[in-house]
Amino acid sequence: MWYQETSLEPRSGWVFEDAVTGVVTNSSDYKSLIREAARRREINGTPIGDIEAEVNDYLCSVNPPNFCTSARGLGDVVANWLKPAADALGVSGCSGCARRRAALNTLVPL
Repeated sequence: MWYQETSLEPRSGWVFEDAVTGVVTNSSDYKSLIREAARRREINGTPIGDIEAEVNDYLCSVNPPNFCTSARGLGDVVANWLKPAADALGVSGCSGCARRRAALNTLVPL
């Protein structure tokens, strides 16, 4: 899921509780939250993976459903379609996958 309007602060505030590290990150805006969550994973020696997707999943889980959408662009559609195969193969946290997903989302927004 993706938080639809990143310029509007969610009811929960810009906060992310990382299920991997257990660290709670607070920030003043969306982009800073993503950067800080990635930085904290790096400091902990934890693979960063697709941290933006994880932050969005968290934001969507703690806010009303109308604040989120299932896809922002073609990259999200492809990622959602391939997720069962990736899970079956044990593939997770692919930084190249995250870059391709973001590029496709930018090229073909929904």
